[in-house]
Amino acid sequence: MPILSDGAKFLKASATPNGTIVRIKSEGEWIVSTRFKYADGNPQQQFVVEIEENGNRNRLTLNKGNRETLIKAFGNDTKKWINKEIRLNILLALVSGQKKQVFDVEPLGETPTIGSLEEVNL
Repeated sequence: MPILSDGAKFLKASATPNGTIVRIKSEGEWIVSTRFKYADGNPQQQFVVEIEENGNRNRLTLNKGNRETLIKAFGNDTKKWINKEIRLNILLALVSGQKKQVFDVEPLGETPTIGSLEEVNL
């Protein structure tokens, strides 16, 4: 199970097992970042979705690359992302000049889960 970062309800890549599968539970929202600022000192905006893993709900910030990946897979209407599954792959990337572990999302196909196989007409 992923570990939450310092009391916040955001997943932390360095504390989440590589390959964790989560389900998107909200259409997302733009929020003001408390950590990152533009060069002029203004806070950056970040896109956050609510996710669920093993019954636990948390928040996940999607960077531009991850948003573009999900748009290619699920379309640009984020309401249609709700209940889609994604795998959270962990990569090492430069963030603010430091190497950090970050999420790289991998959309999962529309394959039925074991519990729903009886609902599928074969």
